[in-house]
This record gives sequence, structure tokens and C-alpha cells, in this order.
Amino acid sequence: MIRFIKYIIYNYRKIYLFPLWLPLFILSIPSKMIIIFQRKKGYRNASLDIFLIGVGNITVGGTGKTEVVAYLTEFLKKWSKPAVILRGYKSEIKKPEIVKPRLNSSLTGDEALLLANRFPSVPVIIARKRIEGLPLVQKQKRDCAVLDDAFQHWNIRCDLNIVLIDYTDPFGNGHLIPAGILREPLSALRDADLILITKYEKTGTEEPLLQLEEKIRLYNSDSPLFVSHYGFSSVLHKGKPVPMKKVRNKRLLVLCGIGNPVYFFLMVKKHLSPVNCKMIQFTDHHKYTAKDIKTIKSKLKKNFDYVITTEKDNIKLKDLKFDPLVLKIGLKVPEEKKMLQIIQKRMKSK
Repeated sequence: MIRFIKYIIYNYRKIYLFPLWLPLFILSIPSKMIIIFQRKKGYRNASLDIFLIGVGNITVGGTGKTEVVAYLTEFLKKWSKPAVILRGYKSEIKKPEIVKPRLNSSLTGDEALLLANRFPSVPVIIARKRIEGLPLVQKQKRDCAVLDDAFQHWNIRCDLNIVLIDYTDPFGNGHLIPAGILREPLSALRDADLILITKYEKTGTEEPLLQLEEKIRLYNSDSPLFVSHYGFSSVLHKGKPVPMKKVRNKRLLVLCGIGNPVYFFLMVKKHLSPVNCKMIQFTDHHKYTAKDIKTIKSKLKKNFDYVITTEKDNIKLKDLKFDPLVLKIGLKVPEEKKMLQIIQKRMKSK
């Protein structure tokens, strides 16, 4: 059903699809008016000694927020005392709580547990309303916090709003959900303090990137703008590195339930050069079942040498005692020094 709706919104100009898309457009109008009003009204101020960094976007789907949150946390913990606050999508935790590593992902949600395992010394807090997680940040005596998916969290004003834009699909068809993938009109970009284009893979020409930057500058002409991509780190099995000669040029079954599975699929092909490569795709934050594992193992036995997946998916697969290969990637920012200096300067000026 979700794939069918995506097909409609990306091809709505076709005569036979327009009648199906039009009701979606009509449904988007009231939410657009509400969002414009809320954005004009602005965020609520909070008098805190904690420096708040919001990481967000203006589209649905995978812009790479989790990896950016991890990247910032890694930077901040070298010279400050950060915490992370996130909603904990599909978490069973109702009240604000610090996530303990090695819990079951069905309790915490995949992103929260991934971050808690990666940063055991950093409080990773699940709070459905991010503002409700702040007392725990103060109790832990932290001086800064990274708030995941906070750009539309009106209850609190962040000291630095970082907005991510997916280079592979920046704004969809330009319409708001459910008629498109935009959560807000592009005019919302004016409230971004720093803009980070994610998933930019350099090709023969930079014209598409320049066109995207020009479009962004129509709505925000002042805030620093950077590009980033994901760099290959290693292939892991049960947390341990696997020799590359063992996994290159093999038959790989790619397994993922993330916001942008196509990008991950291309990463596998680029770095591992498989002789045969196919993908089993689930929706973002998919909760794997024993039936899923049975299907995956059946396909693996017939046609493939290995199953390979993302770190986020692997967190959930561990709960089912299934251990595929994991492609470990990390955020790379060509102008990293400049970007981090801007963030550090903003923090010290508070």
C-alpha cells in the first residue's frame, strides 16, 4: 500500500494517476495551513544551562538523522558532556527513561538501542515529547543534548537547529504529505541554523548539487551549508570485523527496513562488488518476525552466500538470534573542520 501511494505521488502528473492523487492533495491543505501558522508562531523558549542541538528535516523518509546524531555525539563527547534525546519510535517505553545497552529492541525501538550500544557512557533518553527528557539531562549533569527529529518539536527552542536534506530525493514532488513527502513547506528552511545535505556522492558533474544549493538559498540565504556522504568502514559479523576478501565478489542478499533502502543497496554494490545482489525491503522501523527470518534463510540457502544488513536492522535481528553480516558506514563531511568549528563556537557563545 505504501509503495502504491509513493508511486502515485511521484507520478501524479500522469493523466490516469491524477484523479487518485487529487484527494491526497485536498487532504494536505488543512495540515499545510496549521503548519504555516505554527511555524509563524515559533518555538517556545526555555531557560536552560544546557545547549540544545536539534537534528531534523522537512521530509518524511530517511535523511540519515540517526547517523548525524551519532556523528555529533562522537564529536561532543570529546570535550563536553552530551546526552541524546529521541522519541523512541515503536518503543514501549511511555515515560522519559534512559536506555540501557543490551535491552530488547521491541522495548526501546531500534534507533535508541543502537545509540545506547554505540555510546554506553552517554545518556540516551527516550522521551515522546523531547522537552520531558530535559530533567533527566539535568539530573545526569550534562551540559548539552542532541535532540533527534526536533525541527517540528514546537515545545522547545533549540540553540542550534540542524536541518538535513537528502541529496538523492531532496523534496519529492514539492507537495506536503499525504500528497508528497514534505512535512512542511520549503519556507520552513529559513529557521535552519545549519543545513547539511546528506548522501551526496560525487559524480562527473556538480550541476545537480549547485541547482539544489540554489533552491535552498531561495529560502535561506544566510545559514552555513555543508554536504556529506556515507563512507565505508567495515563489514562485521557478531560485532567482529570480517576480512574483505571473504565478502567481496560474492552473492549477497541485502536486507533492510530503513527510510532510504535504495541508497544502502547502492553502498553494498559500490564497496563489495557482488557478483549477484538482490534486496529484501521492508518498511522503515520494521519489526522482524520468526516468519521473516524463515523466508530470509530460505532465499539465502538457494541463491546467496551471505545476508548483509544495516546496523539499525541488526539491532532487531539480534532479538531473533539471527546474525547476518553488517555493513558499517559512517558520516563523512568534506568540510568537517569548518562545520564543527561553527558548532563549537555557537556552544561557547551561549
